Amino acid sequence: MTEVNLPLVSFRFTYHFRVDETTLVSDSTIRLRGQHEIEMGLRQEGFTIRDVREAPDRPNRELVFIANRK
Repeated sequence: MTEVNLPLVSFRFTYHFRVDETTLVSDSTIRLRGQHEIEMGLRQEGFTIRDVREAPDRPNRELVFIANRK
């Protein structure tokens, strides 16, 4: 991680390729949103929320939204 300024989290990955000794640096920023904010956004875009579940491989850490367009 390079910076945390919630809801934004920035991080860097560095990839080194031995074949030609090149290095690739990738900087990224993600925005963490809560369940209520995600549901509001889906509804504003015309989706109906059918279910919200925990991700089976990440319980208590990630949600899966089942939704479809109206």
